[in-house]
Order: sequence, then C-alpha cells, then structure tokens
Amino acid sequence: MQLLDLLGMKLFEELHAQYRPVLRDIMALEKEYPVVAQNQVKLSDTDVRVMGNTQASLLYSMQGFVPEEKQRTRREIRDALLALQHIPGHRTVVVTLLLESFSATIYMVEHLFFLNREIARRVNEKPQPEEFRGYTEADCVYPTERVDAIVSSAYAIWKEGYVLQDARKK
Repeated sequence: MQLLDLLGMKLFEELHAQYRPVLRDIMALEKEYPVVAQNQVKLSDTDVRVMGNTQASLLYSMQGFVPEEKQRTRREIRDALLALQHIPGHRTVVVTLLLESFSATIYMVEHLFFLNREIARRVNEKPQPEEFRGYTEADCVYPTERVDAIVSSAYAIWKEGYVLQDARKK
C-alpha cells in the first residue's frame, strides 16, 4: 500500500502543477469515450503484461550512460523483469527506481499507451481470447493518435522540467 501512496501523492502534486494539461487531456479522452474508459478497466487483467512493458520501456530509456555494447533491448529488459518478479520486494524496488528517475505522470501515460495498445492487439486476435469476446476495438480502445498526443505532451513537460537542465550549473 505504501507504494501506491507514493505514486498517488506524486501524481497528485504533479497533476496540480505543470502536468495539469496532461490531466485535462486524459479526462477529456475519458469523457469523450466513456465506454472505452469502462471497458479498459474491465479488460485490465492484461495489466501484468502492460506493467512489464511500461517498466521495460522506461528502464530501456535510462541506458543513456551505459556503453552501447552493454545496453539491452526492451524485450531483454522485460524478460529480466519477468524472471525477477517472484523475488519479494522486486515490484517496490522497480517502481521506486522509476519514480525517482521519471515523473509519476510519465509512468501513468506510458501505462495508458501500453494498455491501449495491448487491448487493441488482444481484441483483434484471431481467434479472439475468451475475455475479449463481444468487444470491438471501438468499444475498448482509445484513438491511437489521441493517446500518442497525450504521451508526447507529458514528455515535453517532463523534458523541460527534468531533463533539459544543465548539470554543470549546479
């Protein structure tokens, strides 16, 4: 529960500050597509895969100072996360590392991106998985261009506030 408290408090602070436009865009998306919002909650049992992809993507982007020959692909990182998932405390350590390295909003929009993409993939599978029967893409997937715009907006804010600072001036 403490991990969720940390994420929730950090999101609350960020979304009532520089990330307010991102929250506004997400709320508009959910308001314009209420059926999709409800169905994504129902179908979020795929969340283990989505969370792994989210975390792997963020960890992948942290390799900037790792020599190129030692860098790992997103898939390799995701596979390593899956192998480590049964170690007690693993989830807490990974999420804490990511929250220290990125804003909570980036974590949230990355999760939105991967959840939207995973549900689109699963609803279009042939044969359609049991839990996705009766659903169409229009019923459970936000427009990709809207989700991409939200992700881009969040990263633009994050880069301005967190990345583009000149460390030599500190």
